[in-house]
Amino acid sequence: GGYEKVTETNAKNIYWSFSQQLAHHTVTGCRMCPGDLCGTGTISGSDPKSFGSLLELSWNKTKEVALGSSGVTRMFLEDGDSVRMKGYSSKQGFGRVGFGDCIGTVKPAGTILPTLEASQGAYQGAYHGAYQGPRVGSVYP
Repeated sequence: GGYEKVTETNAKNIYWSFSQQLAHHTVTGCRMCPGDLCGTGTISGSDPKSFGSLLELSWNKTKEVALGSSGVTRMFLEDGDSVRMKGYSSKQGFGRVGFGDCIGTVKPAGTILPTLEASQGAYQGAYHGAYQGPRVGSVYP
């Protein structure tokens, strides 16, 4: 099936500005480089329809959350559920910048997942074998 919108929010409700987050990140000497990405964590609005997580939407697992018009409800994600996040920034007189779709599917505990080396072997050559992460067959909890 398709994806249904569950919530929508925006950064106007963010507690710390992006400038403050950058200052916090760098104040102890941690440097930023061109191309570095920073995450804000959950961004929630004041209206329940703009809460940024299922934990907030379900009031800490005390009420079911309708997943769009499908009739399916959840309090937390379940095995097999897929989530699509989309985001962009825009300002009148300037262009719109977005990161496109970010999609993930919840896998059951103990599922064997492909690793960087198995799924993107082209990168292994770029690092000349220096990648020391988990090997094929590693189990992710």
